[in-house]
Amino acid sequence: MPLLGIVGVILSTWAANAGNAYSAGIDVVKLGGLRDERRAVATAVCGGVGIVLACLGIVSHFESVMVYLGIAITPLCGVLIADYWWVRRARPEQWRPVPGWSVPGLVAAGVGAAVALLVERVSATGLAPWAAAWLIPSVVGVVVAAVLYETAEQWRASRGPRADLKF
Repeated sequence: MPLLGIVGVILSTWAANAGNAYSAGIDVVKLGGLRDERRAVATAVCGGVGIVLACLGIVSHFESVMVYLGIAITPLCGVLIADYWWVRRARPEQWRPVPGWSVPGLVAAGVGAAVALLVERVSATGLAPWAAAWLIPSVVGVVVAAVLYETAEQWRASRGPRADLKF
């Protein structure tokens, strides 16, 4: 009976990860500019690489990567929140696509991410026990990015009206 259970687990894992290998193969074909006839080979190579990485223990690093990615990306939400609620005063009609990049938004998000990562490191090392108890790195990053973005937009507004905002 245990052998039947092992076979069931292997087959269900195989079925679940076949889609992952197929998606990776398609991505490699598209990103690498390969001909569609190479899709099966790319899928097999991606599946093999995935098996090797799993055997080497890549999964044990997955959680920390996702934690740091979550901490680093969430300050973008602070910029979006500040832009919608404070800069544009919650008026959807004020939104217009603008060409290029928002330098204040990128700087605010970058600083928010750096502060959030610093809070996470300080909390993890135990240098400030109160930080671990009271500060959530992602929330700190969102707040820092929102305040910086709002400050930058207020400074920009003091230098003259923006063409994309009408109050």
